[in-house]
Amino acid sequence: MMSIHNIQRSIGLWVIAIGVLTSACEKEITINLPNTQSSYVIEGSIASGEPPFVFLTTSQPFFGSQSFNDLEGLFVHNATMTVSDDAGNSTALNELCINDLAGFLTNEELALLLEEFGLEPSLADSADVPNVCVYTLPVNDLIDYFTTGNASITGAEGRSYTLDITTEDGSQISAVDYMVPAISPDSLTWEKNSTIDTLAVVYVHLTIPDFIGNQIMYQTARNDEPFYRPTQAVWDDRIFGVSGAKFSLPLERAYANPQGEDIETFGYFVVGDTVYLQWSNITRPIYDFWSSIQNDGGDTPFTAPVQVKGNVEGALGVWACYTHNYLDIICSN
Repeated sequence: MMSIHNIQRSIGLWVIAIGVLTSACEKEITINLPNTQSSYVIEGSIASGEPPFVFLTTSQPFFGSQSFNDLEGLFVHNATMTVSDDAGNSTALNELCINDLAGFLTNEELALLLEEFGLEPSLADSADVPNVCVYTLPVNDLIDYFTTGNASITGAEGRSYTLDITTEDGSQISAVDYMVPAISPDSLTWEKNSTIDTLAVVYVHLTIPDFIGNQIMYQTARNDEPFYRPTQAVWDDRIFGVSGAKFSLPLERAYANPQGEDIETFGYFVVGDTVYLQWSNITRPIYDFWSSIQNDGGDTPFTAPVQVKGNVEGALGVWACYTHNYLDIICSN
């Protein structure tokens, strides 16, 4: 679900590529790689009707190595963090870590939580559960939200939300975003794949609003799986060019980890699936951020690096407002 590693992506993969390409050379070359300064990295959001969630980590050196054991060390603890809106409401966020919850969750619930954090669910059965941490509402406030739907602050359309952070070393980090009014798609339909009739193609039907310049990000889920972000998740209605026009676009089935999926069935749903669509209206800076992430060339070392466009002052990353709309369809006659 979260793309901390995408934000922290270094050009270390280029070093691997150079090593592969030059492994046949007879002359050994030693290169002294420069050290680079670590930066703070933010991935935070507040969605319509939902409380804020913020991941605060540090980046790894451009030429540094990455390992699973380094994950816990990336999280920044004991920061002072507040979220406020333009109506004068303000809430302090508390740090909540998996270790704080492990004793209250079943292994199945912990596996789902790990999967939501983009980690391997099978870690729930091991002693190596990484202590992933997030800043969010105080525990009692969070319990009230999940039981009653009420909280000290949740996202509301038409409001601006400001994130302010002070780290233990005194660093100041801030960002602001606007929760745009909802523009929902019209409907979903489906049809069988023309060559493999066990596969389903799901279409979203939408009417371009009277004003051009709306951006969206979507995620899909099937059956009891969580929502995942597809490879091409953000759209700008300016590419269609005509306000009031109606369009039908195929939705991509998303995966927790798309690597290794069968190329013939990639992106398709299965006949019989219940398909869920999360359609989120976003501002232009958030579109630019996710567009730069999804166009970073993937995990191949043979593509040019892309400058990620964040909207945070004093750190890398993103603070985003999402106005969620939900639709679903059963791929069955």
